[in-house]
Amino acid sequence: MGSVILPLAAALLLGLQVAAAAHPQAPEDHARAEVVSRLERADRAFAAERWAEARGHYEALLPLLPKPLTVTIHEQLARCHSNAGEYAEALEHFQVLLDR
Repeated sequence: MGSVILPLAAALLLGLQVAAAAHPQAPEDHARAEVVSRLERADRAFAAERWAEARGHYEALLPLLPKPLTVTIHEQLARCHSNAGEYAEALEHFQVLLDR
């Protein structure tokens, strides 16, 4: 990879803090720990280029997050698919980004 990227976990944790007050379906404190843990595992797998593992963690996060925060997850899913050579699947997630 070579570039320094803010870990997705850190970026989404900030989003969760903002969304908790404004969004009624934001995760509760006990669920937030699971979200952060899953994000950290996904980020580690992504950084290690373990695309299928990272994708599994990101996919598990989709139902746990408020819809506005899933845009970043779809972007990461698209990157996982693209890096694994699964271009049709990557395009599906990029389409979600375009639709939003």
